[in-house]
Amino acid sequence: MRPEELLNALAQLPPSAWPYGRVVAILGEVKPSSPEADKIAIRRIRGIVAGELQGAHVAIEWEPAGS
Repeated sequence: MRPEELLNALAQLPPSAWPYGRVVAILGEVKPSSPEADKIAIRRIRGIVAGELQGAHVAIEWEPAGS
């Protein structure tokens, strides 16, 4: 999903999908062997997503891979 689609997708979720309130867990994995361009792109997207969610007053819990 593109970052600009996130809020609309979350808005489509029923209230039962929010048992802990407006909280979103995001799994973001950057492999050490990934090309630097990929790492930069992921950081940029994470920033966009964080800004969108914070603007909508949604708490973010960034989860490491394998959690």
